[in-house]
Amino acid sequence: MLGDNGVEWPGQGEIDICEVVGGEPRTVYGTAHSPTYFNENGIGGSTTLPADASQAFHTYAVDKQPHRITWSVDGKPYFTLTPSKLPAPRDWVFEQDMHLLLNVAVGGDWPGPPDASTPSPATMTVDYVRFYGTGRA
Repeated sequence: MLGDNGVEWPGQGEIDICEVVGGEPRTVYGTAHSPTYFNENGIGGSTTLPADASQAFHTYAVDKQPHRITWSVDGKPYFTLTPSKLPAPRDWVFEQDMHLLLNVAVGGDWPGPPDASTPSPATMTVDYVRFYGTGRA
């Protein structure tokens, strides 16, 4: 999710609902990025699935409340972020409208450049996207 405040990244804020890296197919990461904590300094948590993420559909979710973001997989929360958990200057940029971006990223700083073992073409299959709450969908 990317902020809609018109500022360039990372000033707009970003909430990664779900990231699965090819070399760690059972680990799901959820991360927040802001002007102070971004890229490898993003703040978040992870959880381990019983099998590779690609073996079954899962429900990846973020519950974004005022001054609280909770990440979950299949209804089980695994990380909650509040302003008190942030490094100084505690820039909480998430009280704004945000838009959803679904993408398959291949390579980059994390996990590194693609090689002969990287599946190509890469695909993402989505069963549904659901939005609850206030704001614009």
